[in-house]
Amino acid sequence: MTKVVKSKKKTSIKAKTTEKEDPMSQFAPEIGKFFKTTLGFKTFTPVQQCAVKYFSTNYDCIVQAPTGSGKTLAYVLPLMQILKNKCEPLKEDDKPKICALVLVPTRDLVKQVASVMKPIAAALKFQLVAFFASSNKQAEEKKIKGNCIIVSTPGRFANLIEKMPEIKNYVKSLEMLVIDEADRFIDVDLKTATTSILSILPKQRRTGLFSATQAKEMEDLIKFGLRNPVRLEVTGDSDTLVDAKTNSEGKTAAPSTLENSFVVLPAAYKVHGLVEALKKNMDKKVLVFFSSRFSVIYFERVIKLMIGDQRKIINTHGKKFNRTKAIEEFSKSKNPIMLATDVAGRGLDLENVDIVIQFDLPKYSSWFVHRIGRAGRIGKAGASILLLTAEEEAYAEFLENHENIKLTKSDLLDDINERDVEKTRNKIVKLASTEREFLELGTNAFVAMINAYLSHDCQIVCKVWDLDIGNLANAFGLVRMPKISEIKKVDISNFQRVDIETSSIPYKDKENEAARQEKLAGQEGRRPRFQTKGKRRKHRSDKESAAANFGGQENDGDEIEKAKPQKRKKMNEWEELQTEQRLLKKFKKGKLSKDQLNDAMDEI
Repeated sequence: MTKVVKSKKKTSIKAKTTEKEDPMSQFAPEIGKFFKTTLGFKTFTPVQQCAVKYFSTNYDCIVQAPTGSGKTLAYVLPLMQILKNKCEPLKEDDKPKICALVLVPTRDLVKQVASVMKPIAAALKFQLVAFFASSNKQAEEKKIKGNCIIVSTPGRFANLIEKMPEIKNYVKSLEMLVIDEADRFIDVDLKTATTSILSILPKQRRTGLFSATQAKEMEDLIKFGLRNPVRLEVTGDSDTLVDAKTNSEGKTAAPSTLENSFVVLPAAYKVHGLVEALKKNMDKKVLVFFSSRFSVIYFERVIKLMIGDQRKIINTHGKKFNRTKAIEEFSKSKNPIMLATDVAGRGLDLENVDIVIQFDLPKYSSWFVHRIGRAGRIGKAGASILLLTAEEEAYAEFLENHENIKLTKSDLLDDINERDVEKTRNKIVKLASTEREFLELGTNAFVAMINAYLSHDCQIVCKVWDLDIGNLANAFGLVRMPKISEIKKVDISNFQRVDIETSSIPYKDKENEAARQEKLAGQEGRRPRFQTKGKRRKHRSDKESAAANFGGQENDGDEIEKAKPQKRKKMNEWEELQTEQRLLKKFKKGKLSKDQLNDAMDEI
């Protein structure tokens, strides 16, 4: 059922859409062949059916639909038909024309969208150009020729305009602009780049704005370019269209076939809870989200330690990670577990995800929809599980109030007991006590988790100072509590410090261990650069005793030099974490663009 609300008369007009109608009849034969033969589809999804209908009748569409509902084809199909109708073939000596521009927030999505569009663009003789990596001006000029379709990130295309001013002439023939995953365009850098691009585009064009959640800021940004706007809000089994002039509040689009739940655990139980959730879904394909790549790397080791080789574990942040291979492995494996962050997860076009587990809160609550949308795609059944500690339970209500996502409290992990939790912790501690690489991974993952928690957008209900930090560290299996300035006033008296000298824990890698031993040997015999409070008190007491023995006068000849503080060097992943933090600070201050940040991150 389709519902259109007109703003002038405030009346409702209902129009039925049935599966008997063949939407492909209005498309060119090449597009029909692409949809039915190349892609193997027979019918449109609700979002595709609605978008095709309204784009073809000269509407600008603001589309809100779940991740996995077929949004990409919802704009690719009408876009190609519009270009076929309006873009005449160019002569050999004609200047290039950019007929369509598709903007997406990440390089991975550039590749993904371009791979979908490539066959049909070639069939209709359009030059498809995907900009996702830096190159020289000459190489860029060679790519843009004939009638072009550009797929790019805003930052990349804005930089290209600066390098090639002639692009301003090429876009004068633009027929259609699409902004995909518009709710991701919330950071200042993306909005700045998009604004500069919009300023050179012709007003006489079709515009499509696609997102899984409300993208109000992006709508405000491009509203001057919307001539005849209509809002389409599509759920898994129905669709609702609202005229944009009514300013109606939209609802978050989560797949209707997805069962959303949350589990509340004591902080000390959280890691064991993740392991148990995986064990209770042994025959499922599972995607687990963490807040940092350090957690992804660490928990790959933890999960392997706890469940052995029973399942394929795919790490999206490992040194040998290959995106194409990872998707293929996930597709072919019977019951794989993929570990990802929001950044890595964006460009992964995964099929048949049964369950999404969220170990950490997303940075933005709107990203919650993107995470859970990986399961329950195209009408298939799926489930999502959010792991919360007792201090975070209010987050579920926050999502319902602000993102219109209803979560049901689950009893999935109610049978967990303290004895099993302690067994899991002891296993992790035992490995950390014998292998320095694992020890450092755990520390880095914990620090990164705390840093991520400090920057999420739900501080009103989930503050880091309210967390049970000590027991979270116990859950992670930490041997020592790392020093984190932001939480130095938090009570961590319940942290179970392990009685072991951490300096005696060796690296498994012989070269790293040899280098460490050499460094330790070079430090032997030197006066300690740092003194504990206890040692300082003892030193003062000794000086006072000596002064008393010499008639109340201190021995000036034996005056102790004041120790000068010195930064300790961090090793391996710890150094990478600090580098990441510096890059992010530069990005927030506007010293780095989004693409420069991504390039720098890739080089770490």
